[in-house]
Amino acid sequence: DGLHVYDQVIKDIENALKFLNDDGTILMHDCLPINAKYQFVPRSRYKWNGDVWKAVVLYRTKKDLDICTGVFDQGISVIKKRNNTQLLNDRISSYKNLKFKYLYNNYNKIMRLKNFSQVLEFI
Repeated sequence: DGLHVYDQVIKDIENALKFLNDDGTILMHDCLPINAKYQFVPRSRYKWNGDVWKAVVLYRTKKDLDICTGVFDQGISVIKKRNNTQLLNDRISSYKNLKFKYLYNNYNKIMRLKNFSQVLEFI
């Protein structure tokens, strides 16, 4: 739950992956903004998720990372360092420039949503 800006989230994930054991786990908070205003960068509101969700979309395309997002506490994404069991095959030229409309129209597919008990099973 660091700085909720795409570029910093990518740096944080990459740094964590350098030290993460196989089958290790990274948890990310604020991955499901409820509307476009909550994900604007720079921050413009008291309640803010930032554009963390864009990093989730990027890493869902990696073959060596398995990711899901819990539909609780504003979206908790789980990154497991193991083979991706549900690879996202969307072809996107710039993850940083994704628009909220993409998330809104595809959130279940791109975020791989799970309830709390399903997230525990995933881990």
